[in-house]
Amino acid sequence: MTTEDGFLRAIAFAIDDRLPRLVFADWLDEQSDPRAEWLRVTCELDELGPKDSRRHALEARKQALWDAHRDGLIGWERQFALARIQSKVARIPAEVVPFDPALHFRGESHFRGPLYPNPALREADLLAFEAEYRVTLPDEYRLFLRQVGNGGLGPGDGLLCLADAVDRSPSRDLVTPFPFSIRQYREDPDRFYQEQSTEEPQPWPGVLYLSAPHEVYEYAYLVITGEDRGMMWGYGPTNCGWTPVCTSSELDNEWAHGELRGFFRWYEEWLDDWLDHYPPKPTADGGG
Repeated sequence: MTTEDGFLRAIAFAIDDRLPRLVFADWLDEQSDPRAEWLRVTCELDELGPKDSRRHALEARKQALWDAHRDGLIGWERQFALARIQSKVARIPAEVVPFDPALHFRGESHFRGPLYPNPALREADLLAFEAEYRVTLPDEYRLFLRQVGNGGLGPGDGLLCLADAVDRSPSRDLVTPFPFSIRQYREDPDRFYQEQSTEEPQPWPGVLYLSAPHEVYEYAYLVITGEDRGMMWGYGPTNCGWTPVCTSSELDNEWAHGELRGFFRWYEEWLDDWLDHYPPKPTADGGG
């Protein structure tokens, strides 16, 4: 194991603590590695509130550093995101207020899905699936299946397990590229609009159904093969067709920014909304 690997393991072990990242940044400075600044900017942003006046400039600097050193940062960020997700999943309470449709339609949604991830898949199971469908699953989703769980806790009624996800997908053909991309969408968004959308999309290949974050309005798909491989796309029968802006819950406002999101970001932002808005079920003594 290299010195860098040791720092990364220490960061993942204490993902909510800034100190390991700052110690790693000091070591990177000694190696004249410019990625040290990206770590420090990330730590600064973690300390700021959402409306802090310094946030915009720091986010712009973080993006510039990402663009300049993406190949050397993407592996780190994937490890950090996985560790953050595992930490947040562990904070989900054992019980919550049960789903009540009457409250839901008054805008007071309550969680209705499973409270735990399903058991994770073995590497042999993943390899067998990939051999059967002649694909390699996107890295983030593959890590999730291997180290968090095979579906379960997630948007809407929960994430489907891998086998059920294939059955609910528009097509069992995952090797042929999904024919749409955010590049095409930006060039001509009208081409994605359908005058009369059906509840189920046409049998387009290359995408895997994951969940219904906002049932009736939108279903969430992961692009397995195609230009947007590893990104989340939505299909909305009410919103008339495919969209590269895939929400993770009724509380998710990311659609307003028009951003394409990978699986980890999509799932982690759902966890953040969940932890912010869904209260634990009160205990007998009135506590949470």
